[in-house]
Amino acid sequence: NFIDGIDSAMSSIEPETFESQQALSLLMGRPLALVRASLNLELMGEPAADQGWNAFYRDRQDGDTVRNRDAFTKVKFPVRIGKHEQFNDGLIGYWKEADGVLDANFLLNQMPVGGISHTNIEFLDDDNISIFQSVDDAPQLMTILMDPRGKVHVTTGVLPVKEINIPPDQYLSAMQRLSVTFLTTPLLTPARNIHVLLPTEEKFEWSWIERAGTSDWREVMTFPGIDEDTFLRAFSDAVLEELLDKNWLIRGSGDQLQPQPEDERAGLDGQYQLVESDIRGVAEGSSTETLFRENLTTAIGNGLWTNLLDGAVKWLEVSGEHIKVLPKEDRQDQALQDFGMEYIVDEILATRSQVLKEPGYSAVFEQETIGIREGWMKLSISE
Repeated sequence: NFIDGIDSAMSSIEPETFESQQALSLLMGRPLALVRASLNLELMGEPAADQGWNAFYRDRQDGDTVRNRDAFTKVKFPVRIGKHEQFNDGLIGYWKEADGVLDANFLLNQMPVGGISHTNIEFLDDDNISIFQSVDDAPQLMTILMDPRGKVHVTTGVLPVKEINIPPDQYLSAMQRLSVTFLTTPLLTPARNIHVLLPTEEKFEWSWIERAGTSDWREVMTFPGIDEDTFLRAFSDAVLEELLDKNWLIRGSGDQLQPQPEDERAGLDGQYQLVESDIRGVAEGSSTETLFRENLTTAIGNGLWTNLLDGAVKWLEVSGEHIKVLPKEDRQDQALQDFGMEYIVDEILATRSQVLKEPGYSAVFEQETIGIREGWMKLSISE
C-alpha cells in the first residue's frame, strides 16, 4: 500500500525543471528526498488592536497596558501542505513530528484512490485538513517525502500560497553520483575474473557486484584489483605451504601446528632470505594455524602491504574505494628491498586479483574453472 501510494502520487508530479537536470538516476528512476520542515505563522510587527471606541474605553478603564486584540493570535487557521493537482508540486506525503518522534500516520498527497487502504495512510484533500496553526502556537515539525526537483505548496486561505523548494546545489551532486544496477544471471564465466560484454558509456564506468558470503558484498572493477584481506590470506597461504614443505612445521590434529627441530628443517626458498628470521620467530611462536596467520600478518604482512601501496614502489594504487594492481611495466624494479619476495608477491597479485573485462574473440585455453555466477552490473559516474 505504501509503495502503491507513492507511485500514485508520483504519477501527477512533473517538475518544470526536469529538462535542466541531467543525471543517470533520472533516466532509470525517480529519486526522492526525505527532508524535515517547520511550519509556523508569524506577524510582521504587533497584532492589530481593536480600534473601536468602546474597546478603547474599556482598555483605559482596566488600566491594561496591552490593547484588546480579541484573542486574534489564538485563532487557528487551517493549513494544507501540498497541491496534488499541480504538476510542479513535488510532495509525496509527510509524517507529523512531535518531540522527535514521527507520527505513525503518513499523509499522502493524493485524493482517495481505489486499491490503497491502510490504517496508517491518510489522504490529503480539502475536506480533511490535518494541520491547524495559530500565531501563538509553537512551530509544527514534519518529515516530508518529496521529489527534490519539485516545490511544496502551502495554502492557508489567509495568505498567498507559499512555495518552498530544495536548492539544486543541495541535492544535484548527490543525484548525479547515484549508481544503477542491472541483475545479471546466470552468467557463465571463469571463477576468478568476470567476462561479460561492456557497452561503452562516456563518463561512466562498469563494475560487477556479487555476494561474498552471507552478509558481505564484493565489487569487481574493470581494472585488476585486490583487497587487503585477500592479499594477506594468500600471503600466509604461501608462507605456510613453504614451511610445511621444508619441514619447519607439521600439522597436528585440527588446527594444530608443531615446529620441528632446527636440524630437521630444510632451507627456505631464496625469496624468503630477507625475512627468514621473522618467519622463524612466527613459526616457533605459533601453535595453531589461526595464530600463525595472525602473527605472520603482524610481523611481515601489514608492512608488506603498506610498502606495496607506497607511491615510490607503485605495485598497488588506491583508486576510489578500491585497490588497483598496477601493470608490471609501471612498477619499480627491486621495489621490495626490505622484504624480497618479488616473485611470490607478483604471483599472488596475478592469481588472486579480480577484474571485470570483455571476453576475447580468439580461442584461448582457460586454466580457471568455469562456473555460473549471479550478480549485478553496476553503472556509475567515473571518478
